[in-house]
Amino acid sequence: MLRYWRQHRRLSQLELAGRASISGRHLSFLETGRSSPSREMVLGLAEAMDLPLREHNALLDAAGFSARYSELDFASPELTQVRRMLDVVLERQEPYPVVVLDRHWNVLMSNRAAMRMVALLLPPETLAAMADGKPLNLVHTIFVHEGLRESIENWEAVAHATVLRLSREAAAKDDKQLKQLLQSVLGMPGVPAAWRVLDLGATTNPFIPLVLSRGELRLNLFTTLSSIGTPLDVTLQELSLETYFPADDETDRALERLADGWQPNLSAAPKDLGAVG
Repeated sequence: MLRYWRQHRRLSQLELAGRASISGRHLSFLETGRSSPSREMVLGLAEAMDLPLREHNALLDAAGFSARYSELDFASPELTQVRRMLDVVLERQEPYPVVVLDRHWNVLMSNRAAMRMVALLLPPETLAAMADGKPLNLVHTIFVHEGLRESIENWEAVAHATVLRLSREAAAKDDKQLKQLLQSVLGMPGVPAAWRVLDLGATTNPFIPLVLSRGELRLNLFTTLSSIGTPLDVTLQELSLETYFPADDETDRALERLADGWQPNLSAAPKDLGAVG
């Protein structure tokens, strides 16, 4: 496992040994099993390779030690205070939509603004499944025709950026479920075959808006991604908050109006929201 992650991080033995402040000979002995690492050595090497907490625990287990970091269920009583804190963050972002995602892009929490937006864009059967407790996967909503796909004006740009992001996450974390998610979306109808040959070094635009359009509703959004600082739990480290901010004044007004109860005509042509009372 040590050799695998070192090579996965594209580090030579000498480079990793330097980062971990040990000799290259000692590192070689650890990789071949000629020497057994201490618990502190395992953690030091994991830190030197900048591995996720989940992989810290996996390396400790492989070396015969107990896990250092807990992995609590998000709904567990121990994380009640964290969920309360996230509730405050989500509420403070109104009228801008925010969702809390797990490591596989499943929506764990959302604020009212996000629910208002998906209620207008997702089909009734998807909303019914959410009400029954089935988690919404953000990647699937982008790629499945019955999800957001038909409402995204710049779908190809957004979808390609999502594929690149998903690819990098799957590679960095060596996550089998993320890899399976990636393969499932690459095989969906309408996804260009060229995307299946992934260039992880490809440059992307610094800013790709998400333009949602349905009837007289049109939202031009940009997203930011944030995480919980210095977590000591696997589950918490893997949480991310995706916030959708208006990219223009019209979208800002539309989000404010939705918060005030506006019900846009989803079959009508878009209107100039600045002129609507």
